[in-house]
Amino acid sequence: MSLRIVRRTDVQKILGVSRSTTYDRQRAGLLPPPINLGGRAVGWLLLEINELAWAFINGWPEDKIKALVLMFIEVRKMDVKNVQ
Repeated sequence: MSLRIVRRTDVQKILGVSRSTTYDRQRAGLLPPPINLGGRAVGWLLLEINELAWAFINGWPEDKIKALVLMFIEVRKMDVKNVQ
């Protein structure tokens, strides 16, 4: 599986939202926190953003989207060595 990290402007384009809405959704638990890329650079996993886009498109309720975001956060914490 190829993992790609995208920056905030790409996230905005994919989700069709403004900068402030991106941060509002993050604070509300409707978008996972960004990944620190070093220095002041951050990004999001494209795979996660695409899944969220489908959830929004399909009209998922906020509680279901928040559960999806929590799942993304837990998966990020997993030790890759133990997954193999």
